[in-house]
Amino acid sequence: MKKLKIALLFALLNFFSFSYSSASFSDSTKELVMAVDMIRHGDRTPVIWLPNILKNLWKKEELGLLTKKGEDESRDLGVSLKNYYIEELKFLPHIADKNLIYVRSTDYQRTKATAKSVLDGMFGNSSSNITINVKEKKEDPAFALEYKHNEKYKRIKEIRKTKSPQSFTEQVQKQIKYVNDLYNNNDKQQVAEYELMLLGDALNVGKIHNKPLPENMTTQEAAKIMDLSEKIFIYIFSIPAKQCYKSKYYLAEIIELFNARINHKTRLKYTMLTLHDANILPMLLFLGYTPLQKPEYNAIISFELLKSKSHDNDYFVRILYNRKPIKICTDEFCSLQTFQKLISENINKKCNDFDLDYQYLEKIGIS
Repeated sequence: MKKLKIALLFALLNFFSFSYSSASFSDSTKELVMAVDMIRHGDRTPVIWLPNILKNLWKKEELGLLTKKGEDESRDLGVSLKNYYIEELKFLPHIADKNLIYVRSTDYQRTKATAKSVLDGMFGNSSSNITINVKEKKEDPAFALEYKHNEKYKRIKEIRKTKSPQSFTEQVQKQIKYVNDLYNNNDKQQVAEYELMLLGDALNVGKIHNKPLPENMTTQEAAKIMDLSEKIFIYIFSIPAKQCYKSKYYLAEIIELFNARINHKTRLKYTMLTLHDANILPMLLFLGYTPLQKPEYNAIISFELLKSKSHDNDYFVRILYNRKPIKICTDEFCSLQTFQKLISENINKKCNDFDLDYQYLEKIGIS
């Protein structure tokens, strides 16, 4: 039994090491000079309180919190980041240095706690050297669409209502009626599309944590709600303008950081942003990557700035999702100039596109 446990431990260590080293440079002519990681928070409790449905499964005060499982998995992610940035590339020092590392979280317990756990995995006791910065919602790029572009936000919501594919709308309305009828929801407790999406999320969280189903709900109906929940979430971001306004401020920040590093205006080498699935998914879509499911806990988009070892003024950008390259150019490594041009062109194109991306919706089974 003891030998089996040791074998399993080594297997796990090898897995986490492989998960990052699999994306190492195959091109020895380049070196990493700056990296920005956008990380979704770890495993959490549900974010909605539906007393008629969930009252015996979760307490109201537990909502939206990082779980012990989330802490452990975020720390594991930190270990794999350590293996990559510190052990393999020698890019960061073993002792956390606040002059080289910047961390920012949205103002939620689950994202702040995720940042702390990832830092603990990367740097151990010295992680306390790093401040986890937090911006007010109205100043945070994560919520720029809602606070800075309220009229566009309203327009996007209206387009979704008026242009939603009929068969999908019928599926959603049928499931809404099932839930409201099953729990005799009165006017104040009526479940609509948004609540149905979050109920599906709560059911999925319950499944992960071995919670029973809500009273009177069948396994079959729960599966339908969970499936629809994911589709509704992805559908929300199928309008290119929404993808753009949820992403462009982060991309501007990343480009500014890269140029500051090149021009020796900052000592920063590494930036970590702990965010939500509602930030990760639109960024992926904006970059032209089309996931068929919403980002999992601890999903990570990495932006790497690389320098040619033979030509001082040649810089490249590489983007990875969960350590697999996203090609926005013809090659895995995109010149910085081309990257900036493509982002600018995409912003001009997508920020003015207020229609549903029907091709993407078809790919995920919404028609």
